[in-house]
Parts: sequence; C-alpha cells; structure tokens
Amino acid sequence: MSASEIDRTLVRLAHEILERAADLDKLAFIGIRRRGAPLADRLARKIEELEKHKIPVGILDISLYRDDLS
Repeated sequence: MSASEIDRTLVRLAHEILERAADLDKLAFIGIRRRGAPLADRLARKIEELEKHKIPVGILDISLYRDDLS
C-alpha cells in the first residue's frame, strides 16, 4: 500500500470505530509490540484529530508467550 492508501484506510477505520463506540471515555487501544504498537498510535491520533478526544494507547509484549520460536 502507498502512504496515501494507508492514511485513507486509517481514516476509514477511525470513522468505523467512532460509529460503534458508545462512549469514547471507555475506548483505548492496545498494540501488540512491533507492528501493532505504531498502528495503535496512528489510529489514536486520527481519532484525536477527528473528535478532539485523546485516546489512551498501551503496548502489549507477547514475546514470552510465542510458541513459534525454537
């Protein structure tokens, strides 16, 4: 995906989340460390741009729970 396609997708995701979220005070994003954490940050920033409401973002490290590492 190009940068503009990614941005457009994030805006669309943000709008869909906002449509379904009954209370923004109860909304938070948890990104899985590595690729999910930056995605959670970017999505939270998009929602903040749209709604002027800061969404808390956390990071989850699952490296100790992976079963595909030998």
